[in-house]
Amino acid sequence: MAATKDADKRKTARLERAVRDIVGSRDGTPFELADQLLKLKEAAPADFGRIVSELDASAKAAGARGASRRRLLYLVDVAEVLPLDKYGDQLRRVGWTKAIVIAEAVKAHGSDVDVGHLFDLAETNSVPNLRRAVAATETINGMRCIQLR
Repeated sequence: MAATKDADKRKTARLERAVRDIVGSRDGTPFELADQLLKLKEAAPADFGRIVSELDASAKAAGARGASRRRLLYLVDVAEVLPLDKYGDQLRRVGWTKAIVIAEAVKAHGSDVDVGHLFDLAETNSVPNLRRAVAATETINGMRCIQLR
């Protein structure tokens, strides 16, 4: 049992170092960061909040915007819904801001959403237009009606 706890602590420390290395370098992509953050959240949920708060405080102290708490949590949401090993190339093409819009749609509608179609929309639209296109798709599929007078 003690050996398992030690192994878990080493794994958490290794994941924490990987996250901090990606945040500190210019080489890592947001999706690699998201993947490592998700692994950290799964391995050590109790430490996850503390680590995200520390990264946020470090970013604020340095005047950097890249590792804000909000962004890190959005990235984890994207990684939970759109795994990097399955959607990595598409995620890199559309960027993390559009990936958030896609992830929100997938979370809201589950398996009813055509993820490939959402990526196609993301590649041809700006973020505001993508939001409108996703909303229009949801409205058509959900058969909502607007009464015009």
